[in-house]
Parts: sequence; structure tokens; C-alpha cells
Amino acid sequence: MSGFTLKQLEYLVAAVQTGSLTGAASLCHISHAGISNGLNELERSLGTQLLVRRKAKGVVPTAAGRAMLPLARSILRDVAGIEGLGQSGQGELTGELTVGCTLALSPVLIPLIASAFAELHPNVDLVFREGNSRAVLQMVRDGQVDAGLVFQRHLSGDLEYLTVCPIRVKVALPPTHPLATRLSISLAELAAEPAITPDGSALESMLAVMREAGVEPNVQWTFASPETIRAMVARGFGYSLLYVFPEVSASGSSVVSVPVNDRISDDALVMALPARRRQIDKVDKLAEILRGDAVRKLIG
Repeated sequence: MSGFTLKQLEYLVAAVQTGSLTGAASLCHISHAGISNGLNELERSLGTQLLVRRKAKGVVPTAAGRAMLPLARSILRDVAGIEGLGQSGQGELTGELTVGCTLALSPVLIPLIASAFAELHPNVDLVFREGNSRAVLQMVRDGQVDAGLVFQRHLSGDLEYLTVCPIRVKVALPPTHPLATRLSISLAELAAEPAITPDGSALESMLAVMREAGVEPNVQWTFASPETIRAMVARGFGYSLLYVFPEVSASGSSVVSVPVNDRISDDALVMALPARRRQIDKVDKLAEILRGDAVRKLIG
């Protein structure tokens, strides 16, 4: 068995995270020489080079280093979980919980999660990472997060998941729109109007929903930020399909959400999890919080 240590794995993760040995030394509260020696010993014990050190340009992982990284992160998280067993056995959760969340969901879910843990489990250190669905799912695969919050439509077969709650597609409209007071809308009624869409995998998902209803949207604007989309809709520049609807955008303008009555495939908010994951009590508590009434009122 290789004679590497947990500290050496911590140094590897820190070096890749910061992109330099200097940054890793600062993050791990150790000298530059200590980081360098620890990584050299790790490479010797494994018999392979994990990092390419470039003078004045930091470090980058080799292929072996990239393969090692999710394993190292998983080991460190498991050890942190073991260290917290004493306190968690008394009903108190401790340690770090890292959650990935899509940009479409993060403005609503992240504050809700942070508030719930602050009240119920204040000794858990929450870390949030945002990105589009592809990025969040890759974070799950790479072991950068303990759970990723995404839409079921975006899942791939290599990941396990827990369903949080079903999602009903809604149309975002300005309050002055003629259809804003309707109880439901057929997407065909909006076919000729300008559509404001997200980009990336979220755009693909929206197009799939529209086409499933027999509608080819008239896409006029595409933005990465859901908040920008809401603000543009609120100003009357078009409509959009969004799953999470704060009634007031950051610009101070309001939007109205109206359910879609077309027959389209079901979707859901899910927690994507690494394949063959170990049981993590903090992840279970996260699922419990997300399955509460507060999330259903915002998304369901």
C-alpha cells in the first residue's frame, strides 16, 4: 500500500484549487517548502507525476493528477465525516457541506438553504458553487460538491439522484401583458411574440419544451443570468419560461408567472449525487430541507 498521508492529499487539492504552490501554502497554513516537499513525497509514494510545475505560471494537474483529484476530495470528505461522528451522534451536525446549484435555481434555493442550516444546524460549514447544469453535473462527477441541484431533464445516466419535487412549467410575463391574468396559457398563444431565453443547456431545455408543444419560439434575446431575463420580461421586451419566480426582479420591476396547459413531459428539481456514493448525513438533511413546503411554494 502506498504511504501517502491525508495532509498530502489536502496539499494536492489546494494546489489545483489555487493554481499555485504559494496559494496552496496560504490555504493550508504551511510554508511553500512544506507544500512542495509534501507533494513530492505524494508523487514518489504513488510512482507518478501529479502536477506540472511551471516557473512563474503556477501548477497544472497531469492526467494522473486529474484522475486523482476526485478521489482525494472524496477521501478528505469521508474523513471529515468520520471526525464529526461524535457530535452528530448527539444530534449535532458538523463539518463542510458543498452544494452545486444551477444559475436558474440559485437566487431562490441558496438563501433558503443557508437560512435553514443556520437555524437548524449552525455548525455545518456551507460552501456553494454555481454554474449551468452541465457545469454543476461535472462538479458532481469530479467530487467537487456533495450534491448538485439541477433539473431532471438535464441529468445523465452516470449519476444517482434524489427527486426533490415536481416542477410545472410556467410562462414569465410582464404584468401589463394581455395574458397575464389568465389561469393558464397554451404556448401556441405566444409563438409569434419575442422570446427571451437562457443560454447553454437551459436554452436546449426550453426549446425542447416549446417544440414538444408544437411551437418554434421567436428567440430575440439570450442571456446567461436568470435575473437579467426576469428584468427584461418585466420591462416588456418579451416572455420566457422559468421555473423559479421571485415576484420582483432585482431591477424592482415585477413579473407574473402563468402555468402552461400544454401536454409536455414532466420535470422535477433533483439532487444529483456521485455514483456509488456513501451515505452522508448532511446531504440527507439537505434533502429534508428541500422537500419542505417552502421549496414547493417557490417551484412546484
